[in-house]
Amino acid sequence: MLGPVGAGGIGFLINQSIELFQFDEMLTCILVVLVLIVAVDRLSAWVRQRLA
Repeated sequence: MLGPVGAGGIGFLINQSIELFQFDEMLTCILVVLVLIVAVDRLSAWVRQRLA
C-alpha cells in the first residue's frame, strides 16, 4: 500500500510520527517535503525557460 506522501518512504515516517505523538519530527518531515517540492519546481521552471 502506498503511503500518504511518496511510495511509503516519507509518508510512512510522517504517519509514524503522528501515531507516536512526535510532532516535532512530523513537522521536520513535512518541511523537508515542502522544501524539496519548491526546489524541484524552481529547477523545472528554470529548465523550461532555458529550453524555450
